[in-house]
Amino acid sequence: MPPQRAGDNMLRQGNMADLPGMELPKNCLELVENLELELIEILDKIALNNGGVWLVGGCVRDSMLALKVKDIDLAVDLSPERMMEIFPDAIPTGLDFGCVTLRGNNAMYEATTLRSESGYSDARRPDSVVLESSLSKDLERRDFTINSMAIDVARKLLHDPHQGSKDIKSGVIKSVGIANNRLKEDGLRILRAYRFMDRGSAGVWPLNPDLSVAVKKNSSILKNISSERIREEFLKILAGSNCGFVIRRMIHDGVIQEFSVLSMDNSYSSAICLDDPNIQEISVEGRLAILFSNLERNEFERFLTSIKVSNDFKRKSMRLHQLIAMLPSLENSSVRLHKYIVGDDAREHLQINLILSRNSKDVGGGVIPESEVIEEMIRNLSSVKEIDTKPLIDGKYIMANLGIPSGAKLGRLKEWLHKIQIERGIEEFEKMETIICSIPWNSDDYSDWPRMEFNNN
Repeated sequence: MPPQRAGDNMLRQGNMADLPGMELPKNCLELVENLELELIEILDKIALNNGGVWLVGGCVRDSMLALKVKDIDLAVDLSPERMMEIFPDAIPTGLDFGCVTLRGNNAMYEATTLRSESGYSDARRPDSVVLESSLSKDLERRDFTINSMAIDVARKLLHDPHQGSKDIKSGVIKSVGIANNRLKEDGLRILRAYRFMDRGSAGVWPLNPDLSVAVKKNSSILKNISSERIREEFLKILAGSNCGFVIRRMIHDGVIQEFSVLSMDNSYSSAICLDDPNIQEISVEGRLAILFSNLERNEFERFLTSIKVSNDFKRKSMRLHQLIAMLPSLENSSVRLHKYIVGDDAREHLQINLILSRNSKDVGGGVIPESEVIEEMIRNLSSVKEIDTKPLIDGKYIMANLGIPSGAKLGRLKEWLHKIQIERGIEEFEKMETIICSIPWNSDDYSDWPRMEFNNN
């Protein structure tokens, strides 16, 4: 019998779980009944080969919250070697931990063999991993109750031994088992606890009392976690809709201080800026610039280096940080120059300064105009005409027609002429030739010639 969509209720049933199941909640049922056909075929193939398979993790949690499900992970009771036999084109992404990645036409599906873990001597990874056939043991090793649920698609059952669905209804983050022990197993779970507090449009969920005490008690474990793992979780927290509240809670609890090379004393007030409605338009690079807006450039760079962000991330974040309190005037000439110099980040740069103007006075000594002025800058930026900013007068023309040899003076004159071209929105070569006659380029003292800058302060 060929596999059908889950909604057709004709899927082959794989092995049963070793724990009770309950009727699927409405939102989870909608997920199951609208799974991609390619995933249905994968589930059916596993069942056909005498395997058990369940949807686990974030897809179960997010479907229960009526959120868009991005990735679907599978738990199976077959060994990774057997999964590779059944799916020859699968990717062996972590055979020692029972993990293979299954290829679909529209998505990739991570399938992990059920396992139990023991011994966490380095507070980062288990000393021992045992592949299992027990879904109960697998769900017991997970971090939080909202992440320790599983769906049997063919039987349309929810397995929820730790009452994650109840905690979702209550809006609370709770550990599986004893919170103190669970965090000591992997210190990164401390940051994950804060990340899961941010439930987007559903607001911020508190940590339950035991977990709240445990994250503060065990925060020093973060010193043992690699910078790369810290970075990934911290940037996910910053990307959240309610990152301002969560970051302030982390500062208050002394958690960020455990992995930051900087003092966070002045950043609590900066984190209030992250509550601004416009923060949803700001990239993570920009949010970091706001959070550390009170720092000097070299201090901010030290933090970015310590968490090992990519070079592209570092460049953008540092640039947005450096441009805080550096703004164009309201004239179109200055707005055009600002748009050219800052490029694709021009609007975000103004939005960052607008947020800081509304919410903070501590921006490392710079002075930011009133928010109404910056709002007008943003309107001007949207209305200014797009022009071709490629220089109309190049070095060859200057050397041939003005007799200026290659060197610093030539470079400064090119820069001056290009600035004039952008400020005035000139697109005709002839107009630029006329302008050359109106500026004192013959002077040997070129040190005070205009630079390609827009700062009005």
